[in-house]
Amino acid sequence: MKGWRGEARRGWCSTGRRTPPAEAEQRLQEIEDVVAASSVGGNGGGARKEVATKPGMQRVLAIVLMLQFFQQASDIDSVVLYGPGVLAAAGVTSNTLLLGLNVVFGVAKASSILIAMALTARVRRRPLLLASTGGMTTSLLVLGSVFAAFGGARDDAAVAAVAVAVVVAFACAFSVGIGPFAWVYSSEILPLRQRGQGASVGTAMNRVTWSP
Repeated sequence: MKGWRGEARRGWCSTGRRTPPAEAEQRLQEIEDVVAASSVGGNGGGARKEVATKPGMQRVLAIVLMLQFFQQASDIDSVVLYGPGVLAAAGVTSNTLLLGLNVVFGVAKASSILIAMALTARVRRRPLLLASTGGMTTSLLVLGSVFAAFGGARDDAAVAAVAVAVVVAFACAFSVGIGPFAWVYSSEILPLRQRGQGASVGTAMNRVTWSP
């Protein structure tokens, strides 16, 4: 810590969910142990081996991989890229209106991330993840049902309004839960010594799954 251990402990205890002093001390000790091991071990090859062989790491790594897979499998990128096409199919034909709705879509998505940041310490990760996946599933079911029932009604303002609301709701549900928390969970559940290696494997899964 280069002589700043006390300041680091106080900072840890005063931010976020106010980490108890004992937990802050444990985390600081873990950091020092990892730094000491890295200076002795050199290139981190031991940590890479532990990701695959250390007892319990397989389960943690499986959770990281599943979170990253399902984050991309939700196909949020396709919704962002092809959202205007979905809205056009629902009857929104004005290019100006489509552009304006795309701006609304982006603002709603960014605002939801801020809401997630504010609620993380109070509500915790799991309820937000469950609410996120439930909201996304419900949004897609409603959108699919609307298109199945009223697919030919391109000039129906009500169909267009429902489609807009559902697409925005899907983006908000993604951004308030599985969007940011796939990364947050991955960093939190991985042990500090294996965090870099495990997170890189999770990121690889995320990128491989990406298919707009």
